[in-house]
Amino acid sequence: MTTVKNILNVFVEAIVVGIATIIMGILVHFVFGYHAKHSSSSTMKQEMIDLSVTLFFTGFFLHLFFEVVGLNKYYIKSHSS
Repeated sequence: MTTVKNILNVFVEAIVVGIATIIMGILVHFVFGYHAKHSSSSTMKQEMIDLSVTLFFTGFFLHLFFEVVGLNKYYIKSHSS
């Protein structure tokens, strides 16, 4: 049964996944040197903001998608002892 608490938990999890996606995406961005290639760009600050927003919503909506189609529940069942 879906309750308000369960829905709220899923949204909090989605926010956490979104933030984690930002962190990982920015790290990958720096490791592959994209930042160094474009650091002299006058629009670099806006590009980083756009990248962060895009990464956040990617992680957020992927988590919601995985919840809706049941992949999170399937993963937990298949990997529990």
